[in-house]
Amino acid sequence: MKKTITFFAILAVGYLGYAQDVLLYQDFSSEDDILVTAPSGNDDPSWINFDFDGLADANGRPQEWYATFGFAIPDTVDTVYASSSWLAGFLPGNRNYLITPKLNLGAGTATLSWKSAPYQTPLYLDGYAVVVSTTDNLESSFTDTIFRAAQFLGTSVDSIGTSPIPQFNWYVYSAGWVHGYDGTGIEEGSDSTRFTGVLTEHTVDLSTYAGQSIHIAFIHNSDDDNLISIDDIMVTGTDATSLEEDALRASLEIFPNPATELISVNYELVKLTPVVVEITDAQGRIVLSENRGIQMAGNHSFSQDVSEFATGTYQMSVKAFGTVLTQTFVVK
Repeated sequence: MKKTITFFAILAVGYLGYAQDVLLYQDFSSEDDILVTAPSGNDDPSWINFDFDGLADANGRPQEWYATFGFAIPDTVDTVYASSSWLAGFLPGNRNYLITPKLNLGAGTATLSWKSAPYQTPLYLDGYAVVVSTTDNLESSFTDTIFRAAQFLGTSVDSIGTSPIPQFNWYVYSAGWVHGYDGTGIEEGSDSTRFTGVLTEHTVDLSTYAGQSIHIAFIHNSDDDNLISIDDIMVTGTDATSLEEDALRASLEIFPNPATELISVNYELVKLTPVVVEITDAQGRIVLSENRGIQMAGNHSFSQDVSEFATGTYQMSVKAFGTVLTQTFVVK
């Protein structure tokens, strides 16, 4: 079960400036929009998950990215996508790609954010790369590296480390960000050289690609380490193909109305967007405010208990990036 994710800061930007759309969001709670297949080119409408190396896993894990639970205790309630670099025969050459659908970026700013965690660090720390293609989703087209997480390479015998965690100074790593090196994002266990990685957020500015259509790929390219996980991938920016005002269709249904205990609420979204539900009383006082997280396009419904509400007239608002639908209902 996914945890509810708070996006109040993002929502505030949306309400005040009409500046940011959620162009892409993936929390891996469902794999309906992820295809395990080789990319065909520019027009794949789904996420593509593919093992380019074709090498068997040493532990019988799937050879490509796969859904599992987070590794650290606070992350075990989250579904994440994981990939293994511990291949049969300790063979090198691991290349697992997770590729986004095409993103049409507008002329404004755009930002990519996601979380990642290794199964262990610093010993046998898994690394990965985040890359961009401005043409299509074929492997050879991902020529721009926008983030690199380092992997474990071996034991250091003569270097002087600067990590506040001494164990990290015992090893050498490839170029990139070393998970846990600054003393954060780790969970201690019985082995002090194998801390469990806690999901840690990363952010990359995509403004360089303003006005372009791009694909983003997460490449697990560690050799003979263990596991890496990613979660909550999101791209925000100006959608070049739609207007934010279209985020909600002009329909919001509440029934029964009047109500005494439960009301059912139905509404429709035309694209992926954060949603906040708010109820105010006849004096304009907020009696309920609930962030319902990022929701997919389509029909949505939920039930709300109003049995503790005082008798009277109320207004429900469904807010999604500057668009607000309202409906009045009565509690008797």
